[in-house]
Amino acid sequence: MNFQERVGYWMLACFGLDDTASVKQRAFRMLEEANELAQAVGVTAEEAHQLVDYVQSRPVGDPVQELGGVLLTVSGLATALNLDMEHAGEMELNRCWVNLPAIQAKNATKKADSALPGVLPPAAPSEATAQPPCTTCRRDTLHKVATTVHGETQWTWACTTCEEQAAMESKAWDLYCDETRNNRFAAESWDKLPQTVRDRYILRARTNSPPA
Repeated sequence: MNFQERVGYWMLACFGLDDTASVKQRAFRMLEEANELAQAVGVTAEEAHQLVDYVQSRPVGDPVQELGGVLLTVSGLATALNLDMEHAGEMELNRCWVNLPAIQAKNATKKADSALPGVLPPAAPSEATAQPPCTTCRRDTLHKVATTVHGETQWTWACTTCEEQAAMESKAWDLYCDETRNNRFAAESWDKLPQTVRDRYILRARTNSPPA
């Protein structure tokens, strides 16, 4: 499944069909997150209110075009922040799976048709929470990691397999750099090495073996 389909699957598990299919509720939550992102990068309440008044004074747009505009501008902001928006999305989806019971409890306190979210703070994840596979390596090697968001403890998944692979690739790259230090034809980054070369250096990094 692609990212949008996996988000839809999570929403059904978390909110049920009616809330998942409510265009207005999904718009409220999108607007809430957009405001939080703007706040996180320095936009003030006064500036946000100015933009709300400006948009609401204009003719109603086409949902398809406006959705494209949202994706375009959030991609532009990610570029300006030097952040990977796809990675950020995957991390947030993993966090939402971990915090599924707390999100459901918070949503249950929300008033019907209200733009405001519920009021319960997120809670630590239940041990019964389903563990998703890693979105990178697809293995069931995730573990829970506590993070602090807006002063509250929340939880997300980290993958042991991917962490070990990243550490081994870093060690293998160090070996390659040490051996090609004076070679002007050496690759500039790990990703530019042929896969066969990467595999050879990873094997050496794992076994601490000398060059063949």
